[in-house]
Amino acid sequence: MPNIQLHNMQKSVTSSAVFIILFIVAFFANASEVASGDLRAAIRSAGFSCHQVINVKSAGDNDWVVKCNAGKYRVKRDPNGQFTVSQVE
Repeated sequence: MPNIQLHNMQKSVTSSAVFIILFIVAFFANASEVASGDLRAAIRSAGFSCHQVINVKSAGDNDWVVKCNAGKYRVKRDPNGQFTVSQVE
């Protein structure tokens, strides 16, 4: 009987761990997609060309280096949510 209880507890712990991992992966994947769209929009609103975001690297809080199909940009967001964009060589 104790072996059955231990087995059931192990299954429960494993199921919980899988759920947590899937939740974390989904959260970061979704955050990444939203950030890419927001960053692309900020770059385009600043008058630069960016049809597709290829890579995003964090350069600090509210600060990103974004590689687009048409160039590389530094995008910063101030406490009011306003973006500033500069082209990176």
